[in-house]
This record gives sequence, C-alpha cells and structure tokens, in this order.
Amino acid sequence: MWKPEIKKAYIVGTCVKFRQNAGKEYPPIGEFEANEQVKLLNSALVDGMTWHRVKRANGQFVWVIDHYLHVPFRQ
Repeated sequence: MWKPEIKKAYIVGTCVKFRQNAGKEYPPIGEFEANEQVKLLNSALVDGMTWHRVKRANGQFVWVIDHYLHVPFRQ
C-alpha cells in the first residue's frame, strides 16, 4: 500500500506571504525567507487555487499558494 511521505520543498520568490489557513479570505501572518526550505504536509483546493500546508524550520505550520512552492522531483 502506498503511503504519502513528507517532502522537502522550497519557496520560490521574495516577499512570499503565508497564512494560518488556506484561502485568500485569511490575512497574511508573515513572509518566508527567499528560497526557504519547508516540509510539504498536504494540499487543499480553495476557490480554484491549490494551497499547501507546510512546516517551517521553526516548527510553524502555515499555508502557501502552489505557485510559490517548488518540490524537487527526486529527494
């Protein structure tokens, strides 16, 4: 049986904001560092946009839009 694994991912861009919940109706609560490495946990489709829940190195769990996340093919 296939079991999903936590994957490393990287933030693409500068001044990329993150939110406490998935969706533009939630205000940004901070910004990622450029090229910050995060752990990809899960995804959600909200209002036609894909959001990813990630864990930051400091242990914070936040959401980011798919466009700003790069997941390397092989890990």
